[in-house]
Amino acid sequence: MGKNKQTIQLHTESIKGLLGNLQLEYGYVSDDNIFKILNIEDKEIFHSRFLKYLISGNWDSFIGFLKYKQILDEKADENKDENKNENQLLSSQCEFFCPALQECPESKNGRIDLYFEARNHIVAIEVKWHAGEQPIQLLRYHRYLDNLKGPITHTLIFLTPTKRTAQKISCNKREKKCSLTKSDYKLLSFQDLNKWLSKNLTGADPTGLISQYSEI
Repeated sequence: MGKNKQTIQLHTESIKGLLGNLQLEYGYVSDDNIFKILNIEDKEIFHSRFLKYLISGNWDSFIGFLKYKQILDEKADENKDENKNENQLLSSQCEFFCPALQECPESKNGRIDLYFEARNHIVAIEVKWHAGEQPIQLLRYHRYLDNLKGPITHTLIFLTPTKRTAQKISCNKREKKCSLTKSDYKLLSFQDLNKWLSKNLTGADPTGLISQYSEI
């Protein structure tokens, strides 16, 4: 009986995810949109790399946006030393290597789509445009971030078109069950992200690239 309920729940979540993606098939992208011309608008790696470019160049604005959305704590990256900018972005990477969990047979090596490190805080983002999740993908990322040395705190974000929850967040093949809770990662949609783009970045967009990305 328990297995049947679990199967029904899994199918229900899959159907919800499918319907969420279908809801995106509306609107119009102009024929002269550069990303459409290049045929990369549906490529997940393109979104990751372009978002790295946008976020790295507008880090303070992005941090403010995350705090406004209550994704990042208001006290994160506060200036603790007058001589240091604790909010300063030190590094940003696409496809940041994250090793498998040795204690979990379901786990495998992978890469965090977006990784931003400031002095006192790390923001890691898993980008899902249309692709499905790898087994315990977010669990592996969260465990890796938890095990980093030093006083650095972190926020793990699951970025999807419809702000859906992650589905594969538990490892059931260990003697002791291991799983994420809803508080271990934050949800963000591309619609929300687009509001940040429209409000903060499109006004100073001499190349028009941000406006064209916003259209997508």
